[in-house]
Amino acid sequence: EAVVDLHIAEIVNNIAGLSSRDMFDIQMDHFKKALDSAIENDYNKVTFIHGVGNGTLKNALIDALQHYENLKNKRASISKFGVGALDVLIGSE
Repeated sequence: EAVVDLHIAEIVNNIAGLSSRDMFDIQMDHFKKALDSAIENDYNKVTFIHGVGNGTLKNALIDALQHYENLKNKRASISKFGVGALDVLIGSE
């Protein structure tokens, strides 16, 4: 299992000069690389912390997951992550 924090401050050191779209693209690229790596390395679950915000990133993650086979997603543990995280289950779990 892995936990990947998609908050922009966790991915890049300095957001100066980045537009909202730039930050979103960086977050989505980080998500895809982390998910692909987890699949290649036979992980069973990855929890992606997307934050609360307005739902744009969360909805984009759910949409992106539609392009993968054998994945399920569900809200991550609220007691552990709050409401801003998504579990991606890989394989037959």
